[in-house]
Amino acid sequence: MSRVVFVFYQGSPLQYARLSALAASTDLCLVQVVEASSHYEWGDRSGEAGFRIEILFKAPPGNKAEEDEIFAALTRLDPDIVFVLGYGRRFSRAALSYALTKRKRAVLISDTTAQNARAGPVGRLIKSAIVGAFDSAFVAGRPQARYVQGLGVPSSSVFNGYDVVDNDEIIKAVDAARATFAAGVATPNFLCVARLIDEKNLPFLIDAFGDFARNRPQSRRILRIAGYGALRDELQAQIDASGLTERISLLGRVPYHEMPMLYASTDCLILPSGSETWGLVVNEAMAAGLAVVVSSSCGCVEDLVASGDNGFVFDPDDRAGLVAALERLDDDPDLAAKMGQRGREIIGDWSLGRFVEGAQAAANAAKTAPRFPLRRALARVFLALLRLRPDRARGFGG
Repeated sequence: MSRVVFVFYQGSPLQYARLSALAASTDLCLVQVVEASSHYEWGDRSGEAGFRIEILFKAPPGNKAEEDEIFAALTRLDPDIVFVLGYGRRFSRAALSYALTKRKRAVLISDTTAQNARAGPVGRLIKSAIVGAFDSAFVAGRPQARYVQGLGVPSSSVFNGYDVVDNDEIIKAVDAARATFAAGVATPNFLCVARLIDEKNLPFLIDAFGDFARNRPQSRRILRIAGYGALRDELQAQIDASGLTERISLLGRVPYHEMPMLYASTDCLILPSGSETWGLVVNEAMAAGLAVVVSSSCGCVEDLVASGDNGFVFDPDDRAGLVAALERLDDDPDLAAKMGQRGREIIGDWSLGRFVEGAQAAANAAKTAPRFPLRRALARVFLALLRLRPDRARGFGG
């Protein structure tokens, strides 16, 4: 059996659930660079995992320390196949450098799409050179597959199913929470779950809900936004100025274990992001039986959201389009429940089993992929040059 190592920057309950499912049939270990960072504060949940985890640092280290410790950890573990999350961060480039130096097989994990890729012609050339050194790719869905194929990965070596959640656990927890409400009926509220940062397009959402509230003064619906981030004060000021403080609330940070109760207390999720590689909260909401109203800029839309079927899709610049979707749900008190049921049917195909199948297929493809010495040499040159560049500060996918 091949020894497999995944390399992530920071672990999460979502990733641990996926890898635990894969560990039932695969000898695997997770190398996790940090226990905590300013981007996502999950805390140390590694004790919940059903596989070996090596956490290298308590908090983000310096660049050289990060590279050296990743290389040392992978050398100790001596994997046959390395799954690397992304290629733009220093930790991922260090893991790929290890694979190339030690002649190991490498699988790229990616949820980037052409829509949210940030690179000019030179950057795209460098990306293509680096991505070309991977033996296969494990991606989120169809738009992500097209993007890595455009960077030179053969379609026969690209497999999807990376961005899934533990549907069964969510269904169990949400249904139990929902049963505690009167008559088991969710409150007809709108819920948004997002970090309070520019990319999530939250001022747009608040303005759109303001239009909805003024159009529907008799509506019982309110908007709740769960999340934390630098824009909290700015968003609260916008809410105060709107005169809708009784209908729009910022819930702040909601611990992950409390999310089922939050999903159970609503019937519709809104994700208005101007840029979103996937949007795992949509998976969770669909498993929870919610209607989903999702921006067309979210990478999950093509695979998960059928407008008019399990929710609505809108342009993140089209306020009237979002308002119209909210009004459709308000007009028909049964529509959200119907869409939520349909969503559960759709998300059933995006389970932990899909992750396991995709990961195993990507690993098998990597084992037999032809090796191109010149391509690998070119990648090593670019990786060496990029070591001279300071790392970017940004969020991390899945």
